[in-house]
Amino acid sequence: MKQHWEKIPLSFRQFIKFCIVGFLNTFIDTLTYIFFTRILGIFYLLANIFAFIASSTNSYYMNRMFTFQSVHGKKKLEYGKFMTILLIGLGFSEIILFLCVNTFGLNDIVGKLVGVVLVLFWNFF
Repeated sequence: MKQHWEKIPLSFRQFIKFCIVGFLNTFIDTLTYIFFTRILGIFYLLANIFAFIASSTNSYYMNRMFTFQSVHGKKKLEYGKFMTILLIGLGFSEIILFLCVNTFGLNDIVGKLVGVVLVLFWNFF
């Protein structure tokens, strides 16, 4: 099995791993979002930011250990780049969520999942 895995181009293997971590992060993000909006009654755009904090923290550590080859000794630079990309993704997510709910009249959870799918590609590339 390992021989077959290693024949797959590195960028595609990384994308597969990224998707696995992304699925877990989507689960964390969505559950956190539901907790803040449905249980605590927090405004949906603010809850999206809180869910982002929870899932991006997990994402950093999981992607660093599992998905990408991390450069040892450059953790601060690496974390800064990672968070910059994710913060831009959060901006996209907030805009998409707002448009889905306020312009298109979609349920906020549906809008959140639309944002997750669209921002996935930005975060990877």
